[in-house]
Amino acid sequence: MNFWAVIPSRYGSTRFPGKPLALVAGTPLLKRVVDRIRSVSGLKSILVATDHSEIKSLCEKINVEVMMTDSDLESGTDRIYQALLKTQNKISSDDVVINVQGDEPLIPAAWIEKMISLFQSDEKIKILTLAHKLTQEELANLNSVKVIVNKKNQALYFSRFPIPHSRDITNPPISLKHVGIYGYRWSTLESFCRTPVSDLEKAESLEQLRALDMGISIHVMTVEGSTQGVDVPEDIPKVEKILKMGGYS
Repeated sequence: MNFWAVIPSRYGSTRFPGKPLALVAGTPLLKRVVDRIRSVSGLKSILVATDHSEIKSLCEKINVEVMMTDSDLESGTDRIYQALLKTQNKISSDDVVINVQGDEPLIPAAWIEKMISLFQSDEKIKILTLAHKLTQEELANLNSVKVIVNKKNQALYFSRFPIPHSRDITNPPISLKHVGIYGYRWSTLESFCRTPVSDLEKAESLEQLRALDMGISIHVMTVEGSTQGVDVPEDIPKVEKILKMGGYS
């Protein structure tokens, strides 16, 4: 079983155009993500899947494998699948592809290493993702994706809106904050990307709902701590502040 890390890096983000090239404390955001992933033990390779020549040029400059993809793909997962099909890599059905979001410059390497360990120990897991506790502020933030899990740590639903809906404020919140890192067994990834976009996926603009609509269980691994991603330009100073304080090292 091999583990392949792929970073989908689209230039035309609706909320933050050109985000992968945005400077975070003087370094392009994408480079910070690549540097984080390079510190992960157990990976076969790292690949960036992009639709833009400037991002491709940056990848060549920092010496990471890159593959061009179509601009109009439905999701980051569809982008990584197309990129892997274009490579010369031979991927087996039980190999695992880890989709690392290109806007998570502070993702702890240990989290991905725990994902690798869990895939190795539990062959029943087809899709694995991460979540951690959230605050009331994050619960109300539509840029923060929430997930509800069952007693088996399987996702029941994801939403950008506060879930579950309640007239009473629960503290701490029942839902968790989703971290957009996914692991897919190759056979599951193929099935996912060959399936049309679902109505739920369109309604919430969340690709993982396609898998739930297909009846595929998504195992949610709860991690300690939190991380700060870059959803909008206003998030960059937050990341820079954490870096200056030496956080998430």
